[in-house]
Amino acid sequence: MKPKQFRILIVASLCLSSLAAIACQVPVFRYAFERWENDDYRAIVVSKGPLSEKHQTIYSNLEKMTRADDGVANVYIDVVDLDAAADDSMWQTLYKKHQKNGDDPLLLLFYPKSTRNDTPIWTGPLTRTHAKNMIDSPLRQQLVKNIALGYSATWLIIESGDPVKDAAAKLKVVLTSREVEKELPLPDGVITQKDIERASGGLDHLGADPNILRSAIPLKIAFTNISVAIDDPTEEIFLSMLLHIEDDLDQFKTEPKLFPIFGRTRTLEPLIGKGIETENIWAMSEYICGACSCEVKRQNPGIDLLSNVEWYDLLEGSEIVLDKLLPELTGSSDLLKKAASPSSAGPATATVDTQTTFSSDTQPSRLGRNIALAGAGIVLFLVAATVMMRRKEP
Repeated sequence: MKPKQFRILIVASLCLSSLAAIACQVPVFRYAFERWENDDYRAIVVSKGPLSEKHQTIYSNLEKMTRADDGVANVYIDVVDLDAAADDSMWQTLYKKHQKNGDDPLLLLFYPKSTRNDTPIWTGPLTRTHAKNMIDSPLRQQLVKNIALGYSATWLIIESGDPVKDAAAKLKVVLTSREVEKELPLPDGVITQKDIERASGGLDHLGADPNILRSAIPLKIAFTNISVAIDDPTEEIFLSMLLHIEDDLDQFKTEPKLFPIFGRTRTLEPLIGKGIETENIWAMSEYICGACSCEVKRQNPGIDLLSNVEWYDLLEGSEIVLDKLLPELTGSSDLLKKAASPSSAGPATATVDTQTTFSSDTQPSRLGRNIALAGAGIVLFLVAATVMMRRKEP
């Protein structure tokens, strides 16, 4: 995405949000994590005739992992039997176009309906491996773990295969992230869990104040980054979700691409090649870490990714829950030896290059000031109402 286009999106969202009487000061990355439900992807199995016992088992197991059943993955799945469909149906056309394995059922993945994009972002035979990799992958597990640890965003670099270009992109990301962490302040006016604990008499009078954090996870401006090869077979389906966000991304296969992952694995359109530079990274960082003055998700840029996570458990910030949902990934010990920081870690299919340190923290206490502002607002409202009533008197 070009910086000018990105700034237009941000300005538009801020203009729309100006209709709100009270702006939310919680940073976008935290508000998205705590309050934005991620949109559902669509997965369709297309078959000729009823599913075989083997494929029915795969389908049933996959369905159980979705929200429609007992699972938590943000995807719903359905099956289409071509023998019962019209000859000119869309599914007939897609099956003929993408089926390359005889009469095996075809699995198609689509973006959420909110994108208004009816083109499959990935197609392949219905296998246990494909079903598993569609729902989750090692890279997504690491991204979720970073979110739960309090990172503002993870810079995901999809490598081009050119060592020089990829190294230049990684260096730019690392250096700029360090600048952002040192210089970019958190929005003022957030009510933390510690503020609530210190408050005398409770905070019932604040009601559903959007400035109250719903999690005790530390609120800090901090970034980390992960690199992944564009041809990583384990991440094929996940990479397809990212690489179809823009229609023309296929034209830049030889360029590295930078995606910020935040919230509940939400991302923005990528920076590409020479566009991965300081000014553009700063622009994205300022949006992600800035006040969520527009609380309506649809009015914000970005798209949700498919993940298999119970986000309400992670909101608790429990290390026990985190370890249960995200077990240790195989191969991480080898990556630890190669990483620039001793504390860096990543999945076996991706490399964590630099894990930058936390630098900005919440200010000691903003609760008193917020209460004072609320009281002042009530006083002004009463004064205005009194004036209006007197004007209406004969």
